[in-house]
Amino acid sequence: MNEQADFVTEYKTDGTFFRKRLDRLTDGRVMCTLCMEFTPRNQLAPVKGDPDGAVKDICMPCEDKEQEVLRWKESFAGRKTFRVLITGSRTWTLTEPIYSILDTLLDYARAADRLMIVVHGDCRSGPDKTAKMWVARQNARSKGPSGVIDDPTAADWSQGRSAGSKRNKAMVDNGVDVCLAFIEDQSRGATHCAGYAEKKGVPTFRWHMSSGQVTAPPMGWLTRVPV
Repeated sequence: MNEQADFVTEYKTDGTFFRKRLDRLTDGRVMCTLCMEFTPRNQLAPVKGDPDGAVKDICMPCEDKEQEVLRWKESFAGRKTFRVLITGSRTWTLTEPIYSILDTLLDYARAADRLMIVVHGDCRSGPDKTAKMWVARQNARSKGPSGVIDDPTAADWSQGRSAGSKRNKAMVDNGVDVCLAFIEDQSRGATHCAGYAEKKGVPTFRWHMSSGQVTAPPMGWLTRVPV
């Protein structure tokens, strides 16, 4: 097997494949097409059984995430719902990114013939409020249910300061397919919810905002959403 092969093998849905040259830096590192980080060739995911030592154009950590998503997709076979958890900082005021992302996920859900359910913590501000408004807008456009359901889970603050984390756990434990977190200045509540979802194996993607600047997940994150 040739360990110096300088091409990747890409397979099409019909089982055929083609090969292309790797794009390298002068020191030999190659860019992963999912996380967009440069990595040594020996850290790229190998094509199993390829006699020439071909590799994929993604790194091993991203390959592991891809396999996790495939397992998730297999577990979704036959399911008719697509549950999207929205969590975020109460101070998050940007609505358009959330609207745009939910619009895209709704297209995915409809293409897969699945009913989209938007799960959130029912806060009166931040991404929870934005998610609720987005669902209302979708239903108003069709003058009735449009294949989108609002599923709020309010915290019972009579239980004390732990009510927020209990609410977060309940939303995840009730079953969600993907978690989208919009975190401003390392907000504890949203960070806890995203971390708990990730710990439970839910594909989780974070948007971070600091001083008005938003950092989005690495390019290609949508390909890891299990719809």
